[in-house]
Amino acid sequence: MLIITVDEQEFFDQEKQVFFTVKPVTVRMEHSLISISKWEAYWEKPFLATTGVVPGMTGRLEEIYYIQCMMLGSPPPHIPEALHNYYGAEISEYMDKKHSATIIHRRGTQRTSRKIITSELIYYWMIKFGIPIECHKWHFNRLLMLIDVCSIKEISGKDNKLSPLEARKHMTDLNKKRRGL
Repeated sequence: MLIITVDEQEFFDQEKQVFFTVKPVTVRMEHSLISISKWEAYWEKPFLATTGVVPGMTGRLEEIYYIQCMMLGSPPPHIPEALHNYYGAEISEYMDKKHSATIIHRRGTQRTSRKIITSELIYYWMIKFGIPIECHKWHFNRLLMLIDVCSIKEISGKDNKLSPLEARKHMTDLNKKRRGL
């Protein structure tokens, strides 16, 4: 959870053509599957960009709306824009963190997927792997890591052993890297 206190600020109301001052507000935010689902329902497009296929979130209005989707509770209506303007870097840093101690080492080259990923597909994966629905409140990157781990375990079964040929090739590659070749 990200907690940001927005200091007292002066804003301009476009409709009424007046300035107004807002007292400090503490905002709690979550980058979660719930937030992404709300955003996708409003914009009717995938939140996540797919290489060469779909752009994902683009533009200032979409970013401000996502901040609004992340906010817990009911802060004043001008707060999402203030957060975007003054705390955008902090919010981006929070969203980019993996929020997990798990490290996945991949063998071979990884191709980037061209599959469009939406919140409904992620909910499907949760159901498929028996991940409790409460996990949709987790930090989004942590949830994706859990889904990735479940996927790897399903593919490899209980034993994630290499064949003798794969093990030999893997050790040869490691030795080359260590020698700087």
